[in-house]
Amino acid sequence: TSALLRIDGRPPLPLRLETDVGRHSASFTADLNAFGPGAWEGVLEVADLAPTRNAFTMPLRFAIPGLQIAEDQQSVNFSAAGAGFTVRGGRSDTISVDASGISAHMTLQPGGQKHLYVRGFESVTDLGTENGWREVEAKALLEDIDGKPVTDEEVGVRLYLNAAVHNDLPAIVVTGTVENIGAERSMYGFWGWLPGAAYVTPDGDTHEWTMTYHDFGNPGWVFLPNKSADRPGVGWISGETFGESRFGTMLLYTTERKPAVATGDSLTMTFALMPALAAEEVEEMAERLREKGVDLAP
Repeated sequence: TSALLRIDGRPPLPLRLETDVGRHSASFTADLNAFGPGAWEGVLEVADLAPTRNAFTMPLRFAIPGLQIAEDQQSVNFSAAGAGFTVRGGRSDTISVDASGISAHMTLQPGGQKHLYVRGFESVTDLGTENGWREVEAKALLEDIDGKPVTDEEVGVRLYLNAAVHNDLPAIVVTGTVENIGAERSMYGFWGWLPGAAYVTPDGDTHEWTMTYHDFGNPGWVFLPNKSADRPGVGWISGETFGESRFGTMLLYTTERKPAVATGDSLTMTFALMPALAAEEVEEMAERLREKGVDLAP
């Protein structure tokens, strides 16, 4: 009898096999040290040595909790309670819910300048574990809307992204902090552009996209069913202001749209993302986050 494990397009992984002919049973052991934290999917293939080759395949899913910072410090893989998340130094996929294939990224506009985006990470620091939360902090490098790299001094801001997971919760909590190192001025920041087949609010209503820019206040959370029926949707939890874009995607703004930020002060936004199949899961997660010390209520 032979057995192989095929996981996420990697080379087949041979398994150590122990059989008990009398009991018609077998056990398989795999060395998964090469796999970092995250949610993994694969197929177990087992075949005997008969001339007609009797065989079967079985889907396999497993998760390795924790986090792993890439050697180049341009990404961090998280895994918690069976859910995987990736934080990247990328303009359009900064925070990803792996199972959903959906990402969020931040747009920043200090004092009417050109819009700014993440273009990479200058550094990523593992802040360790406190009260069950494992956290990292990434210092972002920025570029303008035209893709031109800019320095913090040129634009007068520093952007930090903090991301944390708890082993008991299939969610990631993100805080974006924009430090004003220039003169006092307005600071405009928002996250987006999360797609969905529609969106559901805490009142239970399912909303079709209006295909216009349309804010609807601070409901506390929204559920975005995935456009792909075979993948989970996304729950987005925050006390900030949610709104639609004209492209049929979800945005999250600061409650005060363009607050004045003094020199040395900061603009912050905090939210949680999670894979979800139903709105009830998102509602439950908002409560579980509160129990773990993260209150994202409006």
